Amino acid sequence: MEPYLYNVVNKNHLSEMLESFNKCMNIPIQVLDEDGRILMSCGKTTGFCSLFKKKLPPDDTCAKLHSKASKTATKLGEPYIFSCHAGLNHIVFPLINQNALLGSILAGPFLMDEADSVLIEDISKKYKFTTSELLELYDESKFIEIIPPAK
Repeated sequence: MEPYLYNVVNKNHLSEMLESFNKCMNIPIQVLDEDGRILMSCGKTTGFCSLFKKKLPPDDTCAKLHSKASKTATKLGEPYIFSCHAGLNHIVFPLINQNALLGSILAGPFLMDEADSVLIEDISKKYKFTTSELLELYDESKFIEIIPPAK
């Protein structure tokens, strides 16, 4: 069964918009349903995220956080910038029709400045990573797109 979102927005047109957004910003873009599940995606998952997700508790997933952020954006009635479990930035754009959340566009992860040891230190305080894994995360952080606040 197709999500209701596709009754309001043409699926192919939405896919084209995602690709354009991805090419402009060079960050992963996803369309999420109202429960935070990925309907479509454009752009590669970062190596940083792939490594980090392995340490998340099963009851505290990225999808759960994205869903919560989408609902916050809906209450605000505007896009919402938030940090994920790993301290990376995301923007969620709610897709609302007659005050009902149909889904959202999720852009990210990205950084607003170069990653430093503080990012990795914060992660080490919250999650159980070995020193080797933390160093690998630090190396992968260099490939996360930087979007300065002025942009």
